[in-house]
Amino acid sequence: MNIVNKLTLRQLKMNKRRTLVTIIGAIISVAMVTAVTVSVSSAMDLMKRVAISSDGNWHMRYHDMKAKDIAILQEDENVDKVVVSYPVGYSILEATKNSDKPYLFVKGYNQEGFELMPVNLIEGRLPKASNEIVIPEHLESSTGLSYKVGDKIKLDLGQRYAINEETGEKEEGTLNQGYSFVRNAEGESMETFAAQQTQEYTIVGVTKKSKEEYSWSPAYELMTYISPDEIPSEATVTVSVLLKNLNVGIYEHNAALGIKVGIEIVEPNSELLACYGVNSNSSLIFALFGVVSIVLIIIMAGSVSLIYNAFAISVAERSQYLGMLASIGATKKQKRDSVFFEGAVIGGISIPLGLLAGFLGMSITFGAINGIFKNIMSIEENLHLVVSPIAVISTVLISILTIFISTYVPARRASRISAIEAIRQTTDIKMNKKKVKTSKFTRRLFGFEGELALKNLKRNGRRYRATLLSLIISIILFLTTATFSAYMNRSLEMVVQNTNYDIRVSANYRNDVERKVELEKLKSLDKVEKYSLLETAYFEAYLPDEMTPGHIKEFLGGIEERGYFYNVNLIALENEALKAYAQSVGTDINLLNNPQAPAAIVLNRAKFKDKETQNYRDEEVIRASINDKLTLSRREWDEASNEEKILDGEEIAFAGFAKESPMGMGIQENDNTLNLIVSEDVFNTLMKNSSEHMGYEISSYPTMYLTSKDPFGLQKDIQALQENSGNPIYSIYNIYEEKQTSQQIQTVIKVFIYGFIVLITLVSVANIFNTISTSIALRKREFSMLRSVGMTPKGFNKMINFESIFYGLKALLYGLPISFMIMVVIYKQLSNSFDFDFFVPVGSIITVIISVFVIIGASMFYSGAKVKGQNIIEGLKDTNL
Repeated sequence: MNIVNKLTLRQLKMNKRRTLVTIIGAIISVAMVTAVTVSVSSAMDLMKRVAISSDGNWHMRYHDMKAKDIAILQEDENVDKVVVSYPVGYSILEATKNSDKPYLFVKGYNQEGFELMPVNLIEGRLPKASNEIVIPEHLESSTGLSYKVGDKIKLDLGQRYAINEETGEKEEGTLNQGYSFVRNAEGESMETFAAQQTQEYTIVGVTKKSKEEYSWSPAYELMTYISPDEIPSEATVTVSVLLKNLNVGIYEHNAALGIKVGIEIVEPNSELLACYGVNSNSSLIFALFGVVSIVLIIIMAGSVSLIYNAFAISVAERSQYLGMLASIGATKKQKRDSVFFEGAVIGGISIPLGLLAGFLGMSITFGAINGIFKNIMSIEENLHLVVSPIAVISTVLISILTIFISTYVPARRASRISAIEAIRQTTDIKMNKKKVKTSKFTRRLFGFEGELALKNLKRNGRRYRATLLSLIISIILFLTTATFSAYMNRSLEMVVQNTNYDIRVSANYRNDVERKVELEKLKSLDKVEKYSLLETAYFEAYLPDEMTPGHIKEFLGGIEERGYFYNVNLIALENEALKAYAQSVGTDINLLNNPQAPAAIVLNRAKFKDKETQNYRDEEVIRASINDKLTLSRREWDEASNEEKILDGEEIAFAGFAKESPMGMGIQENDNTLNLIVSEDVFNTLMKNSSEHMGYEISSYPTMYLTSKDPFGLQKDIQALQENSGNPIYSIYNIYEEKQTSQQIQTVIKVFIYGFIVLITLVSVANIFNTISTSIALRKREFSMLRSVGMTPKGFNKMINFESIFYGLKALLYGLPISFMIMVVIYKQLSNSFDFDFFVPVGSIITVIISVFVIIGASMFYSGAKVKGQNIIEGLKDTNL
């Protein structure tokens, strides 16, 4: 170690506080970079495991290829493993609760299939021979058939065929699991089964439901073992391959392989390949890289600010001794390298400790949010801490780059210090009378101490700008992060804020009357608190110019021949619900109950986005009066004339207008849709008469909306009602669950964002404290001189006080407008995907304003107290200005 480096180490030891604060700030910075890189590697690992658990561990898939061509794929040099899937056949179930699922389906896998495909064994073992089979766990509950491990079952296996509805003959080509049970419009079966062989199996295990057995699949899926050698050479199989080397060339190579085996299109496992960065559509990777880059830039900006100021102050403090070194022959390179060496020492200590802190912090964070995260993502895989070599190397390189950028300017400045300038101390303070002149108003408003404080800031220009820059960057970093957090929370809240129910249920029957009857059964369930049954039919209408608001005209872009086009939702409320709703909106219920003079309540409210202000506002959908009318119509294609025609139905009058929605309806956004709420009698009359006018029966769609104190319990009761019926009657949508998921997403986001805010705040506080306290410490001689000419402790405190105020005001003067511009940019980006008005996070701004003055004041008084207590003579001897 040369003499210059030894002197540098001595300087670091002499300034323990500044060195410690710089190291702590650097450790936090490295920890944040580590958190980002480790989060990315952990997320990618999770995505891989989720993709594998969902679709299997394969890279390319060849559908409908001949079994005789399997060897071509096995012999390819880049193919590691080959999964063969063979459809052994269907078998008719002895009993079933679901008439749309009357089959068992036996699928055969080779050994690699059971290793690489998502087969989740619950009990027993996997098949090892072609006469062994595993059954799904839901088979008993769904069919009533009770099987256990060790039982033998004999199945008549064959294929499904569709029946031609016109000829009644069996069609060519078999139906696979991708085709649901075939029925005609009346619900009659339109498929047949042909048995081909009988096979006896021994049940050796129970698995979870196959990922390839969908809700519409016509069969329950069982799995057996099959050797590729046992498959007939002309039989059709599906082959999935796991590749050895992954790169962008695999698409072209496997397409060529596909041609060899007679397959035109080869299916890639896109989700899994995206995790390796070799997906042909890499939008996910680019999006992830973009987000990570932004976060890293923010971290680096805060870190550079802290570390740069630390080294800049260090150079200012050591300028005299660097000049003395120059006077005895030290070269520019040696002086420059002394600063780089200081950076290397700081980095050598902070980078390893920062890595460990980052690993520990993310391990604790992942452990805390794992349960919530699994629930949000609806996955079974845990989020593990994955420390990949790339993550570690990236963190180290980014940290080294950050420290290098921070030390570069101070190092150049150090190399330029000449002996004479350094000894005379003329570089840090360059001033003239005009530069430090203050107005008379300053003296009158703040007194002598205030004027002196302002002159001090002006005369110490370089240190003042360094401190001010630290404050401004700290304000911007904090408000940027806080704004992003606030906007993300608002976006998530908007997902479910427009609902006034917990569960929505629709019935799957083809007949409108049957659908309504089935939904009526839900009213009597014990856990139902309130309910609303809405029956909706869809029409259209054309409104004249005087009834159409300007924003609707702008939205539509022009008027058609018959007027401005509107979609119309005709909605029937049950009598008691309609009576209560009409009363709440001030409409005479008698006007709504006369089928001979149909009338409706118009929901006359929608949210529209102002193109100039980009804000959302409530607007009317129609400009009309009570007793105004419109004609219900529909556009249909006329085959004879080969053109679109408008079919008119019944007229309907407006009995009243409302801004509040009945239960089950939300507020529409940016739409030319008119919601007309009518009684059941009026609805039935309109439907009957309009159907007669238009020449065909118009369908309606009933939906039940429910609230409950126990929404999950109510959902289970509805599902139990469905299971007992043996048919998939209901489609259930639990909005309450979505609300909870949204809250959990907010919790996870808040954990990361507020953790990030805390760390950024710590870096900022360390930055401000380090800059101000060191700046004050370098002014010992100045303060001693002021005390020597009679400045009292009270006057000294006032001067420090005013300096703090000037620092804070100037930092806020620059920091707040810049932060506001960044808020606008963030809003513009998010408003493309989420609809919410621009707002300023006032709470965060107030927090920043208070915090700036508290931190500056605390730093100034802490440092000032140390300087104030020193001996005047010793202070005057101090050579640092």
